[in-house]
Amino acid sequence: MLRSSELNNLSVAELLRLYVGISEQLRFRGITRGENVPTGDLAEFLFCHSYSWIQASNSEKAFDAKDNEGKRYQIKGRRIHQRTSSRQLSAIRDLDGFDVLAAVLFDHDYRVSRAALIPNRIVRKRSVHVAHDNKWQFMLTDDVWNEESVNDVTGILENTWNQLCSTKPIQESLGNHVSLPMQKVEEKPREKFVDKKSAMARVNSEQGDLLLNNLNTSYSKVNAAKPVWWFNIDPRKFQNDLHLLCAKNTGFIWLTIKAGMFDSLERMFRIRPDKGLVDLEISCGRERYMHDVKSGGNGYDFRPHIRREWS
Repeated sequence: MLRSSELNNLSVAELLRLYVGISEQLRFRGITRGENVPTGDLAEFLFCHSYSWIQASNSEKAFDAKDNEGKRYQIKGRRIHQRTSSRQLSAIRDLDGFDVLAAVLFDHDYRVSRAALIPNRIVRKRSVHVAHDNKWQFMLTDDVWNEESVNDVTGILENTWNQLCSTKPIQESLGNHVSLPMQKVEEKPREKFVDKKSAMARVNSEQGDLLLNNLNTSYSKVNAAKPVWWFNIDPRKFQNDLHLLCAKNTGFIWLTIKAGMFDSLERMFRIRPDKGLVDLEISCGRERYMHDVKSGGNGYDFRPHIRREWS
Protein backbone atom coordinates (compact mmCIF):
# COMPACT_ATOMS: atom_id res chain seq x y z
CA MET A 1 0.00 0.00 0.00
CA LEU A 2 1.24 3.49 -0.88
CA ARG A 3 1.72 5.46 2.33
CA SER A 4 0.60 9.07 2.58
CA SER A 5 4.18 10.20 3.23
CA GLU A 6 5.31 8.58 -0.03
CA LEU A 7 3.04 10.93 -1.98
CA ASN A 8 5.42 13.75 -1.05
CA ASN A 9 8.00 12.18 -3.33
CA LEU A 10 5.75 12.26 -6.40
CA SER A 11 5.70 15.11 -8.91
CA VAL A 12 2.42 16.74 -9.89
CA ALA A 13 2.44 14.81 -13.19
CA GLU A 14 2.91 11.54 -11.30
CA LEU A 15 0.10 12.41 -8.90
CA LEU A 16 -2.26 13.17 -11.76
CA ARG A 17 -1.42 9.88 -13.49
CA LEU A 18 -2.02 8.10 -10.18
CA TYR A 19 -5.32 9.94 -9.86
CA VAL A 20 -6.33 8.85 -13.36
CA GLY A 21 -5.51 5.23 -12.52
CA ILE A 22 -7.50 5.35 -9.26
CA SER A 23 -10.43 7.01 -11.04
CA GLU A 24 -10.43 4.28 -13.68
CA GLN A 25 -10.55 1.58 -10.98
CA LEU A 26 -13.35 3.32 -9.05
CA ARG A 27 -15.33 3.67 -12.26
CA PHE A 28 -14.68 0.02 -13.22
CA ARG A 29 -15.98 -1.09 -9.82
CA GLY A 30 -19.12 1.03 -10.15
CA ILE A 31 -18.24 3.47 -7.37
CA THR A 32 -18.01 6.66 -9.45
CA ARG A 33 -19.17 7.92 -12.82
CA GLY A 34 -17.58 11.37 -13.20
CA GLU A 35 -14.47 12.20 -15.19
CA ASN A 36 -13.64 15.87 -14.76
CA VAL A 37 -13.20 16.44 -11.01
CA PRO A 38 -9.75 18.21 -11.06
CA THR A 39 -10.04 19.61 -14.59
CA GLY A 40 -11.50 23.03 -13.77
CA ASP A 41 -9.14 23.69 -10.87
CA LEU A 42 -6.10 22.67 -12.92
CA ALA A 43 -7.19 24.94 -15.79
CA GLU A 44 -7.57 27.88 -13.40
CA PHE A 45 -4.16 27.24 -11.87
CA LEU A 46 -2.38 27.11 -15.24
CA PHE A 47 -3.97 30.29 -16.61
CA CYS A 48 -3.71 32.33 -13.41
CA HIS A 49 -0.11 31.31 -12.80
CA SER A 50 0.87 31.86 -16.46
CA TYR A 51 -0.62 35.36 -16.69
CA SER A 52 -0.52 36.59 -13.07
CA TRP A 53 -4.30 36.88 -13.00
CA ILE A 54 -6.09 37.31 -9.69
CA GLN A 55 -8.51 34.46 -9.02
CA ALA A 56 -12.07 35.48 -8.19
CA SER A 57 -13.78 34.33 -4.99
CA ASN A 58 -15.95 31.23 -5.01
CA SER A 59 -19.03 33.42 -4.70
CA GLU A 60 -18.34 35.01 -8.10
CA LYS A 61 -20.22 32.98 -10.71
CA ALA A 62 -19.82 35.09 -13.87
CA PHE A 63 -16.02 34.99 -14.17
CA ASP A 64 -13.06 33.16 -12.63
CA ALA A 65 -10.22 35.69 -12.71
CA LYS A 66 -9.20 39.28 -13.51
CA ASP A 67 -5.98 40.75 -14.83
CA ASN A 68 -4.36 43.91 -13.49
CA GLU A 69 -6.37 46.01 -15.95
CA GLY A 70 -9.71 44.64 -14.75
CA LYS A 71 -10.39 42.38 -17.73
CA ARG A 72 -12.57 39.42 -16.69
CA TYR A 73 -11.80 35.82 -17.67
CA GLN A 74 -14.06 32.79 -17.68
CA ILE A 75 -11.76 29.75 -17.44
CA LYS A 76 -12.75 26.34 -18.79
CA GLY A 77 -10.94 23.04 -19.17
CA ARG A 78 -11.86 19.84 -20.97
CA ARG A 79 -10.13 16.48 -20.65
CA ILE A 80 -10.15 14.26 -23.73
CA HIS A 81 -10.13 10.81 -22.15
CA GLN A 82 -10.52 7.21 -23.31
CA ARG A 83 -14.31 7.22 -23.40
CA THR A 84 -15.02 10.46 -25.22
CA SER A 85 -13.44 12.91 -27.63
CA SER A 86 -16.10 15.56 -27.03
CA ARG A 87 -14.82 19.15 -27.04
CA GLN A 88 -17.91 20.57 -25.29
CA LEU A 89 -16.96 22.78 -22.36
CA SER A 90 -18.97 22.96 -19.16
CA ALA A 91 -22.03 25.21 -19.25
CA ILE A 92 -21.67 28.97 -19.58
CA ARG A 93 -24.40 30.64 -17.55
CA ASP A 94 -23.81 34.34 -18.23
CA LEU A 95 -22.41 35.58 -21.55
CA ASP A 96 -22.33 39.15 -20.21
CA GLY A 97 -20.22 38.28 -17.18
CA PHE A 98 -16.77 37.96 -18.79
CA ASP A 99 -14.61 39.55 -21.47
CA VAL A 100 -12.47 36.58 -22.54
CA LEU A 101 -12.92 32.82 -22.42
CA ALA A 102 -9.67 31.11 -21.42
CA ALA A 103 -9.95 27.47 -22.48
CA VAL A 104 -7.61 24.49 -22.40
CA LEU A 105 -7.85 20.93 -23.66
CA PHE A 106 -6.07 18.20 -21.65
CA ASP A 107 -5.18 14.74 -22.84
CA HIS A 108 -6.01 11.54 -20.93
CA ASP A 109 -3.19 12.12 -18.42
CA TYR A 110 -3.96 15.85 -17.95
CA ARG A 111 -1.14 17.10 -20.15
CA VAL A 112 -1.87 20.32 -22.07
CA SER A 113 -3.01 19.59 -25.64
CA ARG A 114 -4.24 23.01 -26.83
CA ALA A 115 -5.16 26.30 -25.18
CA ALA A 116 -6.63 29.59 -26.35
CA LEU A 117 -7.83 33.01 -25.25
CA ILE A 118 -11.16 33.61 -27.00
CA PRO A 119 -12.84 37.06 -27.08
CA ASN A 120 -16.41 37.23 -25.81
CA ARG A 121 -17.80 38.11 -29.26
CA ILE A 122 -16.41 34.86 -30.68
CA VAL A 123 -17.94 32.91 -27.79
CA ARG A 124 -21.33 34.53 -28.46
CA LYS A 125 -21.14 33.75 -32.17
CA ARG A 126 -20.30 30.08 -31.66
CA SER A 127 -22.37 29.21 -28.57
CA VAL A 128 -25.72 27.40 -28.60
CA HIS A 129 -28.42 28.32 -26.11
CA VAL A 130 -30.17 25.51 -24.22
CA ALA A 131 -33.49 27.04 -23.20
CA HIS A 132 -34.72 24.48 -20.65
CA ASP A 133 -31.48 24.81 -18.63
CA ASN A 134 -30.93 28.47 -19.48
CA LYS A 135 -27.30 27.86 -20.37
CA TRP A 136 -24.92 28.26 -23.29
CA GLN A 137 -22.88 25.42 -24.77
CA PHE A 138 -19.52 26.02 -26.46
CA MET A 139 -17.56 23.45 -28.48
CA LEU A 140 -13.79 23.96 -28.40
CA THR A 141 -13.17 22.45 -31.84
CA ASP A 142 -9.94 22.96 -33.78
CA ASP A 143 -11.47 25.59 -36.07
CA VAL A 144 -11.88 27.94 -33.08
CA TRP A 145 -8.14 28.66 -33.38
CA ASN A 146 -8.73 29.93 -36.94
CA GLU A 147 -11.06 32.69 -35.75
CA GLU A 148 -9.73 36.23 -35.95
CA SER A 149 -8.54 37.60 -32.55
CA VAL A 150 -8.31 34.13 -30.96
CA ASN A 151 -4.89 33.84 -29.33
CA ASP A 152 -3.19 30.43 -29.30
CA VAL A 153 -1.51 30.17 -25.88
CA THR A 154 -0.70 26.46 -25.94
CA GLY A 155 3.02 27.04 -25.58
CA ILE A 156 2.61 29.37 -22.61
CA LEU A 157 0.45 26.88 -20.69
CA GLU A 158 2.76 24.02 -21.63
CA ASN A 159 5.67 25.98 -20.16
CA THR A 160 3.77 26.49 -16.88
CA TRP A 161 2.79 22.81 -16.88
CA ASN A 162 6.40 21.75 -17.36
CA GLN A 163 7.52 23.99 -14.50
CA LEU A 164 4.77 22.56 -12.30
CA CYS A 165 5.77 19.00 -13.09
CA SER A 166 9.41 19.64 -12.21
CA THR A 167 8.52 20.24 -8.55
CA LYS A 168 7.27 18.01 -5.74
CA PRO A 169 4.04 18.49 -3.81
CA ILE A 170 4.21 20.11 -0.39
CA GLN A 171 2.14 23.22 0.40
CA GLU A 172 3.74 26.38 -0.95
CA SER A 173 1.98 29.73 -1.23
CA LEU A 174 1.54 31.21 -4.68
CA GLY A 175 0.42 34.62 -3.42
CA ASN A 176 -2.78 35.78 -5.09
CA HIS A 177 -2.75 32.96 -7.63
CA VAL A 178 -4.39 29.58 -7.34
CA SER A 179 -2.69 27.45 -4.68
CA LEU A 180 -1.62 23.91 -5.55
CA PRO A 181 0.46 21.57 -3.35
CA MET A 182 4.11 21.71 -4.32
CA GLN A 183 7.21 20.58 -2.50
CA LYS A 184 9.67 23.25 -1.47
CA VAL A 185 12.83 22.85 -3.48
CA GLU A 186 16.25 24.35 -2.98
CA GLU A 187 16.07 28.02 -3.89
CA LYS A 188 18.05 28.99 -6.96
CA PRO A 189 20.20 32.13 -6.95
CA ARG A 190 18.25 35.11 -8.23
CA GLU A 191 19.09 35.92 -11.83
CA LYS A 192 21.14 39.10 -12.30
CA PHE A 193 20.00 40.73 -15.52
CA VAL A 194 22.04 43.31 -17.39
CA ASP A 195 20.55 46.71 -16.51
CA LYS A 196 19.43 49.30 -19.06
CA LYS A 197 22.31 51.72 -18.46
CA SER A 198 24.94 49.02 -18.92
CA ALA A 199 23.28 47.62 -22.03
CA MET A 200 23.04 51.05 -23.71
CA ALA A 201 26.67 51.75 -22.85
CA ARG A 202 27.72 48.44 -24.40
CA VAL A 203 25.90 49.16 -27.66
CA ASN A 204 27.14 52.76 -27.88
CA SER A 205 30.70 51.71 -27.14
CA GLU A 206 30.79 49.11 -29.90
CA GLN A 207 28.98 51.39 -32.37
CA GLY A 208 31.32 54.29 -31.61
CA ASP A 209 28.36 56.65 -31.31
CA LEU A 210 25.77 57.77 -28.76
CA LEU A 211 23.12 55.90 -30.71
CA LEU A 212 20.97 54.76 -27.77
CA ASN A 213 19.56 57.04 -25.08
CA ASN A 214 16.70 57.00 -22.59
CA LEU A 215 14.34 58.73 -25.03
CA ASN A 216 14.71 56.31 -27.94
CA THR A 217 15.31 53.06 -26.02
CA SER A 218 12.97 50.75 -24.12
CA TYR A 219 14.27 48.01 -21.84
CA SER A 220 12.80 44.82 -20.38
CA LYS A 221 14.11 41.83 -18.48
CA VAL A 222 12.42 38.43 -18.57
CA ASN A 223 9.06 38.56 -16.79
CA ALA A 224 8.98 36.63 -13.51
CA ALA A 225 5.58 35.04 -14.24
CA LYS A 226 6.08 33.86 -17.83
CA PRO A 227 8.79 33.68 -20.51
CA VAL A 228 8.31 37.08 -22.16
CA TRP A 229 9.92 40.49 -22.37
CA TRP A 230 7.12 42.94 -21.49
CA PHE A 231 7.15 46.46 -22.92
CA ASN A 232 4.73 49.39 -22.53
CA ILE A 233 5.82 51.99 -25.08
CA ASP A 234 4.54 55.48 -25.91
CA PRO A 235 3.24 55.31 -29.52
CA ARG A 236 5.06 58.57 -30.33
CA LYS A 237 8.40 56.77 -29.96
CA PHE A 238 7.64 54.78 -33.13
CA GLN A 239 7.86 58.03 -35.16
CA ASN A 240 11.66 57.80 -34.82
CA ASP A 241 14.04 54.87 -34.75
CA LEU A 242 13.14 52.85 -31.64
CA HIS A 243 15.57 50.52 -29.89
CA LEU A 244 14.50 47.59 -27.71
CA LEU A 245 16.81 45.92 -25.21
CA CYS A 246 15.74 42.43 -24.12
CA ALA A 247 17.85 41.47 -21.11
CA LYS A 248 18.86 37.89 -20.36
CA ASN A 249 20.67 36.41 -17.38
CA THR A 250 24.15 36.99 -18.81
CA GLY A 251 23.50 39.20 -21.80
CA PHE A 252 20.88 40.96 -23.90
CA ILE A 253 19.39 41.29 -27.39
CA TRP A 254 19.39 44.61 -29.24
CA LEU A 255 16.56 45.30 -31.70
CA THR A 256 15.89 48.37 -33.83
CA ILE A 257 12.51 49.34 -35.28
CA LYS A 258 12.94 51.92 -38.02
CA ALA A 259 10.91 55.13 -37.99
CA GLY A 260 7.47 54.81 -39.56
CA MET A 261 7.75 51.02 -39.81
CA PHE A 262 4.05 50.52 -38.99
CA ASP A 263 1.21 52.35 -40.72
CA SER A 264 -1.19 51.57 -37.89
CA LEU A 265 -0.02 50.53 -34.43
CA GLU A 266 -3.64 49.83 -33.45
CA ARG A 267 -3.97 47.12 -36.12
CA MET A 268 -0.59 45.60 -35.30
CA PHE A 269 -0.42 45.60 -31.49
CA ARG A 270 -2.56 45.80 -28.40
CA ILE A 271 -3.01 49.36 -27.12
CA ARG A 272 -3.66 49.70 -23.39
CA PRO A 273 -7.05 51.43 -22.99
CA ASP A 274 -6.07 53.03 -19.68
CA LYS A 275 -2.75 54.61 -20.73
CA GLY A 276 -2.73 54.47 -24.52
CA LEU A 277 0.61 52.63 -24.57
CA VAL A 278 1.68 49.93 -27.01
CA ASP A 279 1.53 46.73 -24.93
CA LEU A 280 4.01 44.08 -26.07
CA GLU A 281 4.93 40.66 -24.74
CA ILE A 282 7.83 39.33 -26.82
CA SER A 283 8.27 35.60 -26.25
CA CYS A 284 11.67 34.38 -25.06
CA GLY A 285 10.53 30.75 -24.83
CA ARG A 286 10.86 28.04 -27.44
CA GLU A 287 7.22 28.52 -28.41
CA ARG A 288 6.91 31.43 -30.89
CA TYR A 289 10.31 32.84 -30.02
CA MET A 290 10.55 36.65 -30.51
CA HIS A 291 6.86 36.89 -31.48
CA ASP A 292 4.44 39.24 -29.73
CA VAL A 293 2.20 36.89 -27.71
CA LYS A 294 0.18 39.60 -25.97
CA SER A 295 -3.56 38.95 -26.08
CA GLY A 296 -5.10 41.48 -28.48
CA GLY A 297 -2.04 41.73 -30.71
CA ASN A 298 -1.58 39.97 -34.04
CA GLY A 299 1.51 37.93 -33.15
CA TYR A 300 4.11 40.13 -34.87
CA ASP A 301 7.53 38.51 -35.41
CA PHE A 302 10.35 40.75 -34.10
CA ARG A 303 13.22 38.54 -35.32
CA PRO A 304 13.93 40.67 -38.44
CA HIS A 305 14.63 43.63 -36.13
CA ILE A 306 17.46 41.95 -34.19
CA ARG A 307 20.71 43.90 -34.62
CA ARG A 308 22.93 41.91 -32.32
CA GLU A 309 22.82 39.52 -29.38
CA TRP A 310 25.28 39.43 -26.47
CA SER A 311 25.47 36.22 -24.46
